[in-house]
Amino acid sequence: MPFVVFFLILAGAAAIFVLYPHLRTLAGGVFVLFGLVLGYLVFDQWFGRDAAASAMGPEQLVLSDLSLEDGTRFQTLSGRVENTSETARLRSFDLRVRVLDCPSEDSADTECAIIAEDDGVARVDVPAGQVRDFKATIGFASRAAPKGAVRWLHDITDVRATN
Repeated sequence: MPFVVFFLILAGAAAIFVLYPHLRTLAGGVFVLFGLVLGYLVFDQWFGRDAAASAMGPEQLVLSDLSLEDGTRFQTLSGRVENTSETARLRSFDLRVRVLDCPSEDSADTECAIIAEDDGVARVDVPAGQVRDFKATIGFASRAAPKGAVRWLHDITDVRATN
């Protein structure tokens, strides 16, 4: 939604620039301001992400009370995340979730077939040393029907944090 507002304001400034010559200075100022904002966002996304990602690693997150709930189109992975870092503030983390079809309840994960796999993002703000609840939406594009016991696994693939 913020992107829509951003571009609507730019379109409005372009219309003012063309239709009202006496307001071109004002419209030009809007273009410059929004250009600077867009430049900052792009620069931060390209160059600031590596510094933020290195502030914390996946091993500093502890997930608990996990549940995977089926929805009509998407599944929701919910639980609690603990930030064990002493200085970094967790902003979000990426998860990869796999649904396994196992021959029996006691089967090792290596004996199971992966019937669905997808990535999700949990956007949660967790200060250093604190715990928060989180939710991540997972959209399995295709999922084979299980023939045995169903089990699911998760891995944290990326972490975004700040100092």
